[in-house]
Amino acid sequence: MTQINSAVQLNDSGLISISRIIAKFYKTIEILILDIERNGITNGGMNSLCETLKTCNNIQFLKINLRINKINNDSLINLNKILIQNKNLSYIILDLRANSINHQLIKNFVQDIFLNKNIRVLNIIFEKQNQNIHFLKSLIKKQKRVHPRLVKTEIII
Repeated sequence: MTQINSAVQLNDSGLISISRIIAKFYKTIEILILDIERNGITNGGMNSLCETLKTCNNIQFLKINLRINKINNDSLINLNKILIQNKNLSYIILDLRANSINHQLIKNFVQDIFLNKNIRVLNIIFEKQNQNIHFLKSLIKKQKRVHPRLVKTEIII
């Protein structure tokens, strides 16, 4: 078997195209894994993906690698709203490193995501900022006490 690896920049128009494909199968998707690292994705592409994810109510497992893109606070706020509303979603992995996201917003994101009572596993990866580490660690402990349904919660920095 021959494997060919080629680096192709996806950019916003590529993510919009992928979003359209996902939209065609929205009723049957239970697991969605998007590895879109290093693609120059901006809010335009993320907004399209978020609009599509609104309709994907059957997703239970969501993994999105957004590392090294051009995503900012607006995209994260949009994504957070979608993740809170999806009542079948129980497993989330997000890599947010190397984007233009305010660390205070990541704190809010982590707090808000637990409004979705079905989340059992949450892994979020982002850059280390010393002032946020203690807050996030205490938040995780608190969430595990308040929501014993949580199997695993990790904030990887």
